[in-house]
Amino acid sequence: MMKPTKWLNKYSVGDSEIDKQHQKLFHIFHKLIKSTEAEGSSLQVEQTFDQLLDYVAYHFNYEEQLMEKVSYPDLDKHKKVHEKLSKTVKKYLKKYKKSSGAQKKSVVTELARFLFDWLQGHIMKEDQKYKPYIPQSNSKGGFVKGVIAKLMN
Repeated sequence: MMKPTKWLNKYSVGDSEIDKQHQKLFHIFHKLIKSTEAEGSSLQVEQTFDQLLDYVAYHFNYEEQLMEKVSYPDLDKHKKVHEKLSKTVKKYLKKYKKSSGAQKKSVVTELARFLFDWLQGHIMKEDQKYKPYIPQSNSKGGFVKGVIAKLMN
């Protein structure tokens, strides 16, 4: 199988909350790899798929709201990239549920490879594009805390 990737500072987008969310996505990705390597039960793997889908939806919503607030010009394009990933993960889950035995492991391995490339590529290419739009005040407290701080002043 593949070695899990570790969070590196170069992945930071300048917003502490989004960075935490990206770290959580890495964690779920690692969990998916471990469930396959440990010959985890089908239920464990499906729960990890569900966790991934739920967290991806939460993260994408938060990230898109941030991009909207900072008037990120490529928001619509970025949303389409997010939608494509969600659909792809759902297809893998469907394929996994229809599979049996070694096929199940193969599907998860295929998804893990895809996610490995996608996570690193998306954060390093697409997400870095909105970094210049993030106010520096967000680097320590996240976008929401930055907005609250501005309102309090």
